[in-house]
Amino acid sequence: MQNIKLIIKGNFWDTQIYSKKLHIFDINGSRFVINWNDLINDFSQKYPNLKTIARISFLESDFFYSKSKKTEHLYSKILFDELAKLPIHIDISKRNKHISHLDNPLPFPHNDSEVYYNELYISHSDGIYKANFTTSNYKKEKLWDGSVLQLSASRSNTSIALAAGSDGLFDMRLDTTKPSFFTKRQEPKKVSPEHCSSCEWSTHNIISSSYISPLVFAAYKKIKKNKKFERILEELIPEHKIFEAVNIEHGFSWGESDKLYMYKNNIISAIKITEHKKSKKPVFKKIKSINIDNDYGDIVSANVAPFGVILEFDERLVIIKSNGEIFPIEGEPVNWRIFTKSRYYKNQLHVIYDDRLEIYSFYHDYFVDQKLKSSGTTVRLKK
Repeated sequence: MQNIKLIIKGNFWDTQIYSKKLHIFDINGSRFVINWNDLINDFSQKYPNLKTIARISFLESDFFYSKSKKTEHLYSKILFDELAKLPIHIDISKRNKHISHLDNPLPFPHNDSEVYYNELYISHSDGIYKANFTTSNYKKEKLWDGSVLQLSASRSNTSIALAAGSDGLFDMRLDTTKPSFFTKRQEPKKVSPEHCSSCEWSTHNIISSSYISPLVFAAYKKIKKNKKFERILEELIPEHKIFEAVNIEHGFSWGESDKLYMYKNNIISAIKITEHKKSKKPVFKKIKSINIDNDYGDIVSANVAPFGVILEFDERLVIIKSNGEIFPIEGEPVNWRIFTKSRYYKNQLHVIYDDRLEIYSFYHDYFVDQKLKSSGTTVRLKK
């Protein structure tokens, strides 16, 4: 199965796609803002028979995650394959009504970025900043002085997890019921003292990963207080307790949503996360391991999306697709990003190189049984 790829030439640092707009931070710190829907619609006009498929690929990733569209999406596989054969390039150096070039008042270069409730949050060596992301001239606000490597916003708990390296894992809770810049927030609270280089969410729990220390699963319980639900830290579950069924020593571990993974000796051990019906505590169950035939060297980082597991090595990315295929992307990336919390862009992988941005759109996961897959997070099918 082929892969759909769109290329934008230029010298870039980071990307975010949110609310029908693609934001590209260039190497000088300014940003290109692309009216993504309009641009893709203009492109798709050239190929009338592929117009719907182009929209699904780049604008509506949730379209075929539906039981009612099963027959329709199986029939459409051939059209996805046709789109994958096309060279798709966007030239942002020329004047285009869909593209604008704006200043960036936030500190640069940032370590990481996240968009949450119309606010852009960036982590920097001297702290956390935010700015409204829906206006062209947005005002910055500093939220915290701590140095943060990576941040991750919760889908539904109005909190942002902060990976603060040797300072550990933190939880910054927000109140988004108030207007921007009047938002009440708590000082980030330390969750785990263990080294944390990346963090992701599993419902209301936080997964802390590190290239130095073992993984930590911060398990919370939710209690109702004053007609609202609050998260209370209940237990820090160590890596060895989670992966004891795998019976291997410490490897490189990470996770997101309903999956945890450990990479060691070209084998990825997979764990399914569920919840105990009565106690509501997390339950960890070993599922099918994934073997990688080639030795790609030392692993640098990893993450997981619905379309599969993404591994970064020194000279390439390797995607273990949810259908079992292994797809290497050659070349050392400057940066790469997935959008697992997005409704419309969760099938995309953005990879930045020295001279271009490559946007991959994966469509194979529409044809995979979500309950059985071991590589990739589970997507709940709509009725």
